[in-house]
Amino acid sequence: MDLRNAWQVTLIEQQSRQSSASHHGAFLQQVRARQRLRQAQSARLRLAAWAAFLAWLLAGIQSVIRP
Repeated sequence: MDLRNAWQVTLIEQQSRQSSASHHGAFLQQVRARQRLRQAQSARLRLAAWAAFLAWLLAGIQSVIRP
């Protein structure tokens, strides 16, 4: 292999690694975005559950105070 071919092979390998790293970075961004979405949905669900519990508790207290 002459020097020019070796340089081209090296360049192609470098471009391939850069492309692979770029795809991996995009993949990690998607994973993190899904995790954030899941955490936000979980927080909303917990908040809704607490709101329902407090509403039930308040209704129970009111029924005891004003039968």
